[in-house]
Amino acid sequence: MAKSILALENLVISYGGIEAVKGVSLSVNEGELISLIGSNGAGKTTTLKAIAGLLKPKSGKIFFQDSLSSGHCHELVQRGMALVPEGRGVFSRMTVIENLQMGAYLRKDDQIAEDMEKMFQYFPRIKERAGQLAGTLSGGEQQMLAIARALMSQPTLLLLDEPTMGLSPIMVETIFDVIRQVSKQGMTILLVEQNAKVALTISDRAYVMESGEMTMEGTGEDLGKDPRIQEAYLGA
Repeated sequence: MAKSILALENLVISYGGIEAVKGVSLSVNEGELISLIGSNGAGKTTTLKAIAGLLKPKSGKIFFQDSLSSGHCHELVQRGMALVPEGRGVFSRMTVIENLQMGAYLRKDDQIAEDMEKMFQYFPRIKERAGQLAGTLSGGEQQMLAIARALMSQPTLLLLDEPTMGLSPIMVETIFDVIRQVSKQGMTILLVEQNAKVALTISDRAYVMESGEMTMEGTGEDLGKDPRIQEAYLGA
């Protein structure tokens, strides 16, 4: 039986008097790549922020690794959750190397240098800029660095919020290629992504969110073939 890494039960999140997320439930099992797709304002990022402990739900439950989530960011990070936020959030006054070292700050093992080299294999572009301040990198390079920094923590669960937003087609391809590689190596990933077409092709399963509610779920392949999804998100 698959081991549950993340489960949401009837999650409700409000901003003031407005319910942004209305009774959402989803599950992510060990080794799965799950996509959460939907239009702008559907509640995807809000859901991800609640999972990561950045927002407090009004009601509902979040289970991480079979126990009720504390809702505190630092505890979730210590337990193996890593978030690559929308907007990247790199440490702009630190170098690329220093950003990667910050990703590994909780680790006590002796594989950090080896893992850093692996990040440079994933993203040769950031290796070329290893000594540069992160704030001087292009948007695509910063996104590569943000993902690499999260991977340096050796997370149990990797949360990706719109990792390809605003990037060139070549950069989008690079980012998705690395997500695919990392997934094949067994990483558990929850991906929030507006590029539904590519997200569905690489996902084991996906959920569709509209106006704060889950409206559909299924395998990436099945949803990709669904006429409603094709019309709404794939331009068919």
